[in-house]
Amino acid sequence: VFYTLTLESSSPGVIPANVNSPKGVFYEAVHDSDGIKNQGTISAALRKAVNAIDPVATPEAAREFANLVHVIEQGNKVNILAAYSAAQGETAKNLFLDGLLYAGSAESVEAAAELLSSKRIPEESALLWYLDLNFVKHVSRGSLTSLLPLLSGNKVPYQAYLGIGSVAGKFCLQHPQLCETSQEYKQLLARLAAPLAGGCKVDSHEKENNIIASLKGLRNTRHLTAEIAQQISQCAADRSARSRVRVAALEAFHADASKPVFTQTATIILYNVEEDSELRIQAYLALVANPTPKVADIVKELIDKEPVNQVGSFIVSHLRNIRASTNPEKEAAKQLLGNIISKKKFPFDQRKFSKNLELSYSLDALNVGAVGEMNRIFSQKSFIPRSVSLNLTTQLFGHSVNLAEFGLRTENLEWHLEKYFGRKGILRSKGKEIIDDFADEAETVVNKTLERNKRSINKQQTFDAIDKIHLGPDYEDRHTNLDFSLKLFGSDIAWINYHDEFDFQDVKKKLNSKMDESLENSKNININYKKARTFLDAGLTYPTGLGFGLKIKANGNYAANIKVNGKADLKAIMNNPKNTHVAFQFVPSVSLELASTLSVDAGVFKCGMKVSANLHSSTGTDLTVKVLDGYGVDVKLGLPVKKQEILNFHSDVFSVFREKTRSEEETPVKFNVRREDHGGCFDQLNTLTGLTVCGEVSVPLDGFKVLSPAYGPSKASLRIEKEDESLTAYHFRAFYDNKQPDKLSLEVLLDTPNSKTDRKFLLTAKGSMKPQKQLLIVMESPLTVPTTFEAVVIDTELEQAIAAKLTSDTAAYFIKIGAHISGDINRRKYEPILEYKFPETAALSDKGWIGRKGVKGGRQQQQSAVGISGAIYVEKNPGTAYRQYELQSVTLNTPNIKVTVDGTITIDANLVETDLKASYENNTFTLKSKVQKLGERKYTAEVEVLPSQYPDLAGNLKWQYERTPHKIEHNLVIVHGPDLTSEMSRLSIAQLFTYKHESAKDFDFHTVNTVSYPLLAFTGSLKGGVAPKSVMYDVDVTYEKHQIKSKLDAKRGMKEPSDYSIEFEAKALENSVDLTLKHERVSATKSKFTNSLQMKPGGKYQLNVLVENNVNTGDVQQSLEAELKMPQEPKSVKVKAEHTHNSKEFDVEFELIAGNKHVVDFEVECNKAADPSGK
Repeated sequence: VFYTLTLESSSPGVIPANVNSPKGVFYEAVHDSDGIKNQGTISAALRKAVNAIDPVATPEAAREFANLVHVIEQGNKVNILAAYSAAQGETAKNLFLDGLLYAGSAESVEAAAELLSSKRIPEESALLWYLDLNFVKHVSRGSLTSLLPLLSGNKVPYQAYLGIGSVAGKFCLQHPQLCETSQEYKQLLARLAAPLAGGCKVDSHEKENNIIASLKGLRNTRHLTAEIAQQISQCAADRSARSRVRVAALEAFHADASKPVFTQTATIILYNVEEDSELRIQAYLALVANPTPKVADIVKELIDKEPVNQVGSFIVSHLRNIRASTNPEKEAAKQLLGNIISKKKFPFDQRKFSKNLELSYSLDALNVGAVGEMNRIFSQKSFIPRSVSLNLTTQLFGHSVNLAEFGLRTENLEWHLEKYFGRKGILRSKGKEIIDDFADEAETVVNKTLERNKRSINKQQTFDAIDKIHLGPDYEDRHTNLDFSLKLFGSDIAWINYHDEFDFQDVKKKLNSKMDESLENSKNININYKKARTFLDAGLTYPTGLGFGLKIKANGNYAANIKVNGKADLKAIMNNPKNTHVAFQFVPSVSLELASTLSVDAGVFKCGMKVSANLHSSTGTDLTVKVLDGYGVDVKLGLPVKKQEILNFHSDVFSVFREKTRSEEETPVKFNVRREDHGGCFDQLNTLTGLTVCGEVSVPLDGFKVLSPAYGPSKASLRIEKEDESLTAYHFRAFYDNKQPDKLSLEVLLDTPNSKTDRKFLLTAKGSMKPQKQLLIVMESPLTVPTTFEAVVIDTELEQAIAAKLTSDTAAYFIKIGAHISGDINRRKYEPILEYKFPETAALSDKGWIGRKGVKGGRQQQQSAVGISGAIYVEKNPGTAYRQYELQSVTLNTPNIKVTVDGTITIDANLVETDLKASYENNTFTLKSKVQKLGERKYTAEVEVLPSQYPDLAGNLKWQYERTPHKIEHNLVIVHGPDLTSEMSRLSIAQLFTYKHESAKDFDFHTVNTVSYPLLAFTGSLKGGVAPKSVMYDVDVTYEKHQIKSKLDAKRGMKEPSDYSIEFEAKALENSVDLTLKHERVSATKSKFTNSLQMKPGGKYQLNVLVENNVNTGDVQQSLEAELKMPQEPKSVKVKAEHTHNSKEFDVEFELIAGNKHVVDFEVECNKAADPSGK
């Protein structure tokens, strides 16, 4: 970075040296408490922002909004309010308020406070303003004064306490020297604490909520005066107040935990065993928030004498986590509290007792870390946790950032859970009855619930001190209280309370009310959302050698214009769904920009570099749907936007310059790098749709530089353009009409009405059943010639046929397929008909007609290139399923081949049989088949194929299947080749499966499967069985001279329950393994084990063991004899061991022999007598 200083002029003078407060030598980033006069700049920036977002959001909308936020941030209160008053139109005023919301300067806070107090900000937007007060950047004493009116009145929003408390905390953080002395701060603090003035015991739930909101706001200040601290302390100590209020007061101790009054009050509550365990645990957390040696002594003394398990288990878990924590914020607590270890043991049942949980890690090399901490706190009054909180904190380069903290507290929820889901609860005891007669049973069930006696408590888990617990005012109310709180970056920004007496009838009424309201609102939906937001605003300032600040800033903004219009009368739709009518329009446009700036701030101006990335989308659709009397649909899809920008992304690099009183000036930076530009449009379907899809990509292409915007701008876009200006909508209609008896019609229409280009596609289909079956299909399209298809079904006593005609422009196609009928009802004769007509023969008199020839009584027609002749006789028995089809010389004549089929096809109730012979030239093809059902689950089938031209393709298939209650049998034999009796060309598959299952102790499953194919010298078998005391299988696969075999036979409980026998065999080619494992109970005290393992190659191993185990009172006799035989030296290893122990003697012998060599010989003998001896 290069700086150039040029002397423009000089003049003598004296600079006044008015110093009100000393400054340190360390650099401090300057922020002006007083704004500048820039009403014109604000108004100009507002006009640009409005033009960029209305009527649709343009790509520049997010950038123009960011500029609006910045100029408002620089302005003073008077000019900001003047610019707001000068704004014309609802869009301009709303957009101005959006910019004011995120300016975050002291002057903008004053302006916003005046707008809020004068009700010029809509009430529905005011809550969002109070929420944004948590994120203000700069606060002055004037800001504090301007907020005082917002805390006046009887109905101060809860969010106001939280947001204004956060502003006060930001003031103390930025001006610590003024926090103690500023009267403005003290006045604001007093106004925040106003609900506490009359004490914390109140007579309404609304007043309770005011007190809790006040306490949460005071916690956000992080600095309290002695008077306010005393009020909070008295609230926490007031046993007549509700527990939820006292808990909020104890949590407010964390705002200034070092106050002596807080330490004293927390200690008193913690030591009082008559207090609820929840309050005592909260008091403990408030106490250790400021760890000191005195606090350590208090905790040490308490934990060694604590009689309540809930409190003790939580404190012990918290101390344990302090010792293990890597959180730098807990270093002081670790030094003072980490060595405290309780002498008592407390239960840690996760379901019943309070606990502190923490997960933390730290990467010292990078100076980063993260902490997750959860508190689960129980009360003696509830079997479910009374409160749960989760805190997420991260450490970055020595700074701790409290990302978020979630808290949930419940009261009286356990009553309703037990009422509805308990052992005698409504839902479990009543079941479906609750839907029908809940109103009659509700009162009785509620009374039973309220009169239920206290549940018994295990005396081993509690102490006599528990009996003294003061239940307090909480038991005076049975309404459910749910308090949810959210903290971001250390400040409470949201608190939601649910207070109601849960009841199914009330829930039903509320749901019905909401449903009715939704149904009524659906008649006219009109949403016009025009909003802009700043979702990222972060920066750092570093000093430079010139004394100016070097600023690094990241900024993210978005602007959205979303229009939703719709009409859907849901009540009418539900009452008459056959005539549904829904209209819907959706036109969204969004601009989002992320920008980072590196600039030098010289006070009156800034200059530097800016890199930005912009994402934009602007689309729209208009949809209308009608249901046509339940048998059709009419859909219109409109295109309200000429150019549909699906996605548009571009990144830019600018040189920026901004004077303090003006908007930012941007100059694009030029780069000398190689670029790749690609783009094009897909317009092949433009004729059909009227739309063109276009895409564009432009990036700097030089290695990985394409990934960095610092090497030049990039852009990518995808859009849909409407080439046909007259195209406004697509119309689709489909309707099915069946109102007339014996007549049906279907109409399908696809069109672009009012378009200069004809795109109408119409398909009409009509059908009738009387006087004859007819079908007419007509298709119209600008891309094809008009086409008509007609079909007629002829069904008379002399003829059955289908005739069809297709007309396309001047060309016509005709075909008729069917048969002439003669004979009586039990034996009919069918003579086939085949006629057709092609366009090329349409002008040739009768030469274009083809069909049968020489039929008696029929028309004499010329023999054509393709024809069918012959006859089919159908014989049937009245009243049965028997049908026989006899084919006599059924011949298909073509110019290339003549095929004649003779034979019969027989169909009966349990039989399908064919005997057909097809002749062509000098060859024949014979097909014989028979499929028969012999029983309820017994089937047989046989198929034989004999082609004279290719005898090797002849084949015979025989299949049998039978299933009984305990058996399934299946056999398949396939023979192929010229010799159908051959034993070589035969594939045989046989399967048998028997099964029985009476119970888990009485079952039997067996299967036998075989397959053989002698032509390939292949055989295979699989046998298996499972019974309660045995498992076996036998697999054998042989191919030529190769064999793979495996066998298992396992049994248990042959004579005694402990007996078992396992024989396993496996063979693959020349390798095999044989394994035998047996156990036999020789007598009541002796067992014999026989084991062998033989491997080829490898040899045989044997292990035989005899074990005696005779143990009686005062008499023990144990022995072991084992022999291991191996194929290598030593070929035998013997082990013998004996142990005898009774009132007379104690003997131990151990002998190990390898081959003929004694390896170990050990003996101990001890005689117990009047004269004991041993060796």
